[in-house]
Amino acid sequence: MKKLMVVLAGILMFAVATTAFADVKVTVGAKVWANKWDWKVEDNISGTSKTWDNGNSLMAGPTLNLRLGDHFFVGASYLVSTKDYESSDWYTTTDTMAFKRKDLDVTMGVMFSRYFGMFAGYKTIDADETYSDIGVPKTPNGTWSLKGPGFGLIASIPLGRSAAIYGNFAVMKMKDEYTSPSGATSPSTDYAGGSVELGLAAAFSDHFSSTLGYKLQSFKGDVSATQTDTHTFSGVTFGLNLTF
Repeated sequence: MKKLMVVLAGILMFAVATTAFADVKVTVGAKVWANKWDWKVEDNISGTSKTWDNGNSLMAGPTLNLRLGDHFFVGASYLVSTKDYESSDWYTTTDTMAFKRKDLDVTMGVMFSRYFGMFAGYKTIDADETYSDIGVPKTPNGTWSLKGPGFGLIASIPLGRSAAIYGNFAVMKMKDEYTSPSGATSPSTDYAGGSVELGLAAAFSDHFSSTLGYKLQSFKGDVSATQTDTHTFSGVTFGLNLTF
């Protein structure tokens, strides 16, 4: 939460600083993402692989977007899983790993027209792990993090006066980090990946709107000379927005 407040405060300060040069439209909202998390581990020597189904969770949180004049925009979102992702069969056939996840996204971009633009951004994923097994109570197992910059394209195609098809695509260069319960950190791994979202936006008035879409993110990295991990998140998004 402290990270979120710092980011939102920075965006608001930026907006205030730009009001002398451009009209600012502020959009605040709430967004949910019902998504599935698959964690694929490949053995580069044997060619075998295993995919852990980390289950589903509904992530929810606030969004903030600022439109600066006719062309520039900045935005942020902070989504937290409302229930733990869970998967089994990690070290034994009866154990369970649970993940409490938090995603922070910050973007800044320019619209070349009312239909098309580009943006740069930064994303962080933090997942607190909890391990349990038969006869073993739930025990904190550290925190896995993935973070890094990216850039992408954004588009909007009007459907009449009050609706539009929207889409965005981004490529990202990420690094992961594992922090043990004692606070020790493991060497980071480079990940490459991307994000795509496609959906429908509808305006009910000049101030109130909603979005419904589908979002897919996937990140792949060589954890070691013999192992490659791929994390894939996919599912439906829904948002409500108020503009003033």
